[in-house]
Amino acid sequence: MQGMADGSGLSYEEIHRMNMIPEITKASCSFFGAWGEATTGGKTFQLRALDYVTDAKSFTDNPLVVVYHPSAEDEVAHAAVSWPGLTGVLTGFTAAHLGISEIGVTYPDDSFGQGTDNTPAEKVKGQPWMSVLKDVASKAHNVDEALKIIEDADRTCNLIIGVGDGNAGNAYGVEYSGYVAVPYNDTTLLPNNDTWHPQIPSVVYNGMDWLCPNFDIALHDQLVKYHGQIDENVVVTNILPTVQTGNLHVAVADLTDMNWHISFARRTTADPSEPMNGYERQFSRLHMTDLFAFPAPEV
Repeated sequence: MQGMADGSGLSYEEIHRMNMIPEITKASCSFFGAWGEATTGGKTFQLRALDYVTDAKSFTDNPLVVVYHPSAEDEVAHAAVSWPGLTGVLTGFTAAHLGISEIGVTYPDDSFGQGTDNTPAEKVKGQPWMSVLKDVASKAHNVDEALKIIEDADRTCNLIIGVGDGNAGNAYGVEYSGYVAVPYNDTTLLPNNDTWHPQIPSVVYNGMDWLCPNFDIALHDQLVKYHGQIDENVVVTNILPTVQTGNLHVAVADLTDMNWHISFARRTTADPSEPMNGYERQFSRLHMTDLFAFPAPEV
C-alpha cells in the first residue's frame, strides 16, 4: 500500500481506507463447488459470483485480473479478480489448483457467535478478510492448508468462504466469523435445513447469504437439474442466467484443467443496448497454467 501511495500521489491513508471497503460492505454473492459424480468427466468446478453495485464507474470500468508470481520459494503463484489499488483477494485461483470464493453474510444465525440479537456485535479488530484470503492464495498448497490458515487467522466479520481443490477433487464452504471457522462439505452442508438448503451429492453451495431461502432454492434446483453434467458451459449458459447471480463479476473455475472463465458487468462507455450483468455477458477463458508460468511461454 505504501508503494502504491508513493507511485500514485495518493496518501497511504487513502489507499488503506480503500482497501477497507470490502471489509465494511462484504457484498452479496453466490458460491458452489462441484466434483466427482456431479460434473462432466468428474472434474472439479467452482463458482464465485459477485453481486454488488453496477452503477459505480469505479467498479464497472476498472476490473483487473492480477497475476502474482512467487517472491519466495514457499509462496504459491495465484491470481485475483480485482480493481486497481486492492492488495487482498476476494476472488482467487492458485497454481496449487485451489479456488477461492467469498459471500458476505447479512443474515446470520446464532452459530456465528456474533451479529445477531442474541450475540455480540461483529468483531471489527483483526485481520481483514481479504488479507486472510491473500494468505490462503499465496501460502496454501492444498485445501487442508487453506482451512488451517483460515482457522488460525484473527478473523473479523461474518462471511461464507469457499475453497475448492482440483487436486483432491473436493470443495468446502466455511462458516466464518470472529469466533468460529467451521468447514463443511456436501455431507455436512450448512446451514442445515432440508426444506430450502438440502444436500446434493458431491456439491457444496450457498446462494447469496447464510439465511437466504429463495436464492438457495433457485441455486439448488439448477445444480440438481444438471447434476452429472456440470461444467463451464452449463454454468455459463444455464445455471447463472436462471439463478441470476453475479451481476458485477463472475468467475467459473475449472480447478482440474486450470481454466478460469470470467465475465464483468457492462462498462459505462459501452452501448446501452448491451446486457448489464456479468452473468448475461461474454465470458473470457484464461488458461491459468500459462499465466502462472514465469517467464511466460512464447505465443
